[in-house]
Amino acid sequence: MALKVVNGVDIPDYNQLTQALKTGAFNYTNIPNQYSNNPPTSHRNTQSQSQPTEKPKKASSSKFTGPVLLFKPSPFYTQKRLIRIDPNYVNPCVPKSQRSTFESSFVLTSEEQAILRSKPSMKLYFFSGMTTQSNSDIDVQWPPQLEIRCNGNVIKNSVKGFKNTVGTDSPADLTPLIHSGSKTNNISMLYNGATEGFLTYLYIVETRKPEDILQTVLKHPHIHKSSTVSEIKKSYQDADGDDLVIAHSSLPLKCPLIYKRPNFPSKGIFCQHLQCFDCLSYLQLQATIPSWKCIICSRPLHLKDLAISDYLMEILQKTSEDVEQVDLKPDGSWEAIHEGDEDTQHKSSNENKA
Repeated sequence: MALKVVNGVDIPDYNQLTQALKTGAFNYTNIPNQYSNNPPTSHRNTQSQSQPTEKPKKASSSKFTGPVLLFKPSPFYTQKRLIRIDPNYVNPCVPKSQRSTFESSFVLTSEEQAILRSKPSMKLYFFSGMTTQSNSDIDVQWPPQLEIRCNGNVIKNSVKGFKNTVGTDSPADLTPLIHSGSKTNNISMLYNGATEGFLTYLYIVETRKPEDILQTVLKHPHIHKSSTVSEIKKSYQDADGDDLVIAHSSLPLKCPLIYKRPNFPSKGIFCQHLQCFDCLSYLQLQATIPSWKCIICSRPLHLKDLAISDYLMEILQKTSEDVEQVDLKPDGSWEAIHEGDEDTQHKSSNENKA
């Protein structure tokens, strides 16, 4: 609306605006260029569809006139500036077996280029979302069987997540491939099997490394040792109530992600298991494929619910690197298991008791 005021265009009242957002009647094609005081930014969008055995033919594609898509926030980046005021529409494949192409071009303004050069964490990300999703808090989602190119170069880092799992796709980083100065940048996509339309956006984002986010997790309240000891005692008490005899229960120390002892043993505060994984490795996985599920129990596990286990941290600090599991006792104490020992395990000392 600020752009409308600057360009002398009448702005809608509250009721008109609310109705337009609800019905998707907001028309992007009538909005003045967002850089009216600068040389106009080129936003060219063409598409074509063809049979797999034919060379794709380029054809013009009309602009999308529905509501804007607002993507879910991510701990790994913050959207700072929208490059396109109007999204580009990616046509579905009709029929589904057809191979389709999408092409778009843009020129970054001098101000946008200065933002990208201001610090290494500033990146240019290419986003995509399905038009059938709700308008806000939507997941990044790409057409199936996808290849993305920027200025003729294939995007090597995969943006596709787990098959048929919404929420695991990632935006494409175009930063290393864009032209400097006033030269036009070209984006193309080759895809197949899309049954719905998609909208694409360009954002300047500020990124965060998993190592930086780890520091946030380390500041979260830890899972206190006494809490874990209580869980162990309760598990034995519940087993006794079921007339089960449990001599001991072993606890693996290896992280299922890296197959070695973790540096930062963590789990979800709502997870029922005692086993932990390496926090940094988990964050690195989410930066690539953001499933945000516990790798041990598959329970939803977002950043705010991730915590360090003091009980596991103490075990790791008091045992040697060759110890891969410990025995848990009914009182919450533990005994290290050493492979190759005659009795297969060493008795716990007083310092290991709860």
